[in-house]
Amino acid sequence: LKYVILDEIHCIGARGQEDDGSGEVWERILLLIRCPFLALSATIGNPQTFRTWLDTVVDMKTRQDGGPKNNVQLVVYSERSSQLDKYVYKPVAGLAEECFVPLHPCAVLSMQQVSRLLQHGLTSQLTVCLVVNQLVEIGGVC
Repeated sequence: LKYVILDEIHCIGARGQEDDGSGEVWERILLLIRCPFLALSATIGNPQTFRTWLDTVVDMKTRQDGGPKNNVQLVVYSERSSQLDKYVYKPVAGLAEECFVPLHPCAVLSMQQVSRLLQHGLTSQLTVCLVVNQLVEIGGVC
């Protein structure tokens, strides 16, 4: 292999109820590959901390293999190329046309999340899953 591209690398941190074991698989892949890699994520929480950890992994592999060290570089690109608006399908009786209506961001929150939102304000985890226009809309509604 000359290069490996790892998309959705933020899955490496999966913990708790959402943990499907994929985080461990990501770690094993990073430890096994011996070529340069590109790790992609649009939702990683602490990119600089993650870069530092990746650099530690690369250092360890370099010491084991005795080869040249590949530098870990962090590239942050904060523009989103597509809007991630949420819609729901709403059938209309008597019409053959499909009807998709916008879904308000608060509609996807559990009561526990709404409670935390009201008590503590927007959390970083919540802001990651919403796009800017949804955050503005929430600011005026919740």
